[in-house]
Amino acid sequence: MDVFGRVSGMRLKGRGGAVNALRPPRTVLCSYCKAAPSADAARTLAAREGSWTVTWHARTCPHYIADRILTGKES
Repeated sequence: MDVFGRVSGMRLKGRGGAVNALRPPRTVLCSYCKAAPSADAARTLAAREGSWTVTWHARTCPHYIADRILTGKES
């Protein structure tokens, strides 16, 4: 995975046994902190059937901190 959240060469098994390439992510900027991809930004990933998103945050963004708490990464 590169710094922009792109994955190269990954394949997932799809319905009916067909193998499909993973679609590129949809990039989302946090509505609170408005962070963009950079060396000091953090990202969260979300996946649903058929698609996934990369959301960028400032490391001090309350949305990013909440995501980390919900996933057990912060106490």
